Amino acid sequence: MTGRFLASALLLLLLRNSEASSTTLIDASGTLQKPALNSISNGIVTVINPTSSFSSLLGDDQKGEVVAHLQDNGVTLISTPGANSMQQSTKLLNGWGCAAASSPAGVIVLDGLETTDLELGWRDSRIGRSLECIFGAAVDQMNGGEKRVILVGVNAGVDVSESLKSQQEFLRGAEMIWGEVMATGGDEGEGVALEDVFEVRLVSIQSASDVQEVMASAMAEAPSRSSSSSILGESYTKGSPTLNSVITFPHEMVESLLICDDAHARHSRTIRAKLSSWKHRISRNFCIDKFGAQATSLYNSILQNYDQETVSVSGGHAAEYRLSQRAKLQTKLQNGIESLFTKQIAICETNAVKRLQRTLLNQRKKGDSTKANAAAAQDANAAASAIYDDNAAAVRSAAFAFDTSASDLEVPPLNLLKTSYSANLSAKLHDALNKFDDSPAAKLQDLMRVSKTANREAKIKKQQQGNEPSLEVGLGLTAMFRPDGYGNLQGFAGYSMGPHTLTVGCQNDADSPETISQFGGVRPPFLRVQPKLNLDVEL
Repeated sequence: MTGRFLASALLLLLLRNSEASSTTLIDASGTLQKPALNSISNGIVTVINPTSSFSSLLGDDQKGEVVAHLQDNGVTLISTPGANSMQQSTKLLNGWGCAAASSPAGVIVLDGLETTDLELGWRDSRIGRSLECIFGAAVDQMNGGEKRVILVGVNAGVDVSESLKSQQEFLRGAEMIWGEVMATGGDEGEGVALEDVFEVRLVSIQSASDVQEVMASAMAEAPSRSSSSSILGESYTKGSPTLNSVITFPHEMVESLLICDDAHARHSRTIRAKLSSWKHRISRNFCIDKFGAQATSLYNSILQNYDQETVSVSGGHAAEYRLSQRAKLQTKLQNGIESLFTKQIAICETNAVKRLQRTLLNQRKKGDSTKANAAAAQDANAAASAIYDDNAAAVRSAAFAFDTSASDLEVPPLNLLKTSYSANLSAKLHDALNKFDDSPAAKLQDLMRVSKTANREAKIKKQQQGNEPSLEVGLGLTAMFRPDGYGNLQGFAGYSMGPHTLTVGCQNDADSPETISQFGGVRPPFLRVQPKLNLDVEL
């Protein structure tokens, strides 16, 4: 303790009598002066946000630059502006300057803390942002060497160097910032505590004499804790993943981004659950009851709730990100609802065409009586006119049914309307009407009508011929295949031509105990053929 006290006293005496030469390392525009880095020695003390109390060491004119001041004792003092609490247009004020200047320093003096900051909170002030940048630069430079020192200067109020409570409260805040920076850095600093890398202290800097005393102690500790000055240039030009994240996404911006992400994730789950239930019903060719009203309500409520939950960040750093997340929700809603709307329109179109076909089939059944009545009246034009009117009425009925169903599907906010689909359906209905006579349903109906007519004519002819004696002979042939197996496969096929019939069956039960017992303990024959003679005698 005595040796260290004497060294500090000697340095204090040198500080009062020495004149320092100054060299600009990074100018106010943010340009790095690389040749100036060669003049920096290994004993480095970085002063961030220096107040007027440092004028005896750093000069009266602080131009907002990173400046190196070489002392007669070989130690270099680097003065730099800190990180501003709000995003700035210059790289230097955004935190790159203080991060780079602190990289090689063995002792970092962070000036400008007020006692009111300790009482009201300093996390989002320039002190908190500067600490964040210092920690961000340190994450990728941890090599297990000697701990570095951070001296936080309190400019007004009580002597915090003797206040244990103030020291502990500030240290807890610094540890919280360190934890946030470590989380940003991923696995790089996992398991490393703040006390393993830095020794953080609060010191009172309220006058020039306080500055002389603090700086004497800092320069006494700096040589053994400092790193190579080349780190300053590398940190400023290349940075590191952690430092880039810390500066690009400051603490308050990260909180805003998390608010947006949380709201986006929650509403995305709501959208996915609702759309999935609708898709399941539509996959079974059913339309959603009052789909248009439900989809409109879902669209409006999701966007309105998202806006309300994220309104606190609408004017901050995350305003653009908030809008991009909102656009993603809007796109997800639009694509999902539009897809379901299109599928349901297709279902309605199919139902309308089927309705038309059923109506036309019913009209064809009544066609014979209509034609007979027209023939009796000798008015073919009246019959053609009646058929035309019936077909037009069938088309109108199918189109009306489609319009009624499609009206419940419309979603006005997404401009999903039935207008264009109604016009397309009219063309499809007329096309179906023109092709109906060649459709399978019409041909099957004609075939049944011909068969029915033939049976009726045969019956009439038979009645006209009377009951004359007749004999009709028919041959029936039944064949049965019985391959190996236990009866798990069987099938039959038959064919008839007039009075003659042919039946072929197959059943693999040759190994079945029941079958073998029926044949006296032996396997049944593989093929068994049974002829049959049918005689139809009418007297």
